Amino acid sequence: LLAMLARPVVQQQLLVILAILLVAWTLPEILRRRRRPGGAGRYPQGEGVSLRQRVAWFAHLLLAPIVALVLLALASRLYALRGLPDGLLADVTILVWMWLAYRGLVVVLYILFGEAVRPYRRWIVTPAFVILVIAQAINMLPGTVTLVDATIRLGT
Repeated sequence: LLAMLARPVVQQQLLVILAILLVAWTLPEILRRRRRPGGAGRYPQGEGVSLRQRVAWFAHLLLAPIVALVLLALASRLYALRGLPDGLLADVTILVWMWLAYRGLVVVLYILFGEAVRPYRRWIVTPAFVILVIAQAINMLPGTVTLVDATIRLGT
């Protein structure tokens, strides 16, 4: 793993990934603050909440992973045009697709069940997402990763 990180191509891809994630996380927040200064980041609920406010909240949730996917696609295209390897960018793209799927599932759950979904999101959906991301991250590591090295024999 350390030998992989010492390669300049990998370091360059890591910097590109960090820049993309920084832009993807800050852009929706900047847009939210510009649209509604001091506004809460929670799901809009109650009688006085319009459909437009709810759609804006859902779009806010989905914007970060979509921006990250667009920027990763552009970066991968630039790497391909220059003839540089882009394996790490492709691996991170899978993780960002998982992030978008998670956010999409959360949006659908909030549309169907409203604020009642909060404990299920916290105790079921989010931990399942974290486990899937960790499993994918382990799968991305170079070489084989052995979690348990045990021989089990049945019988004599």
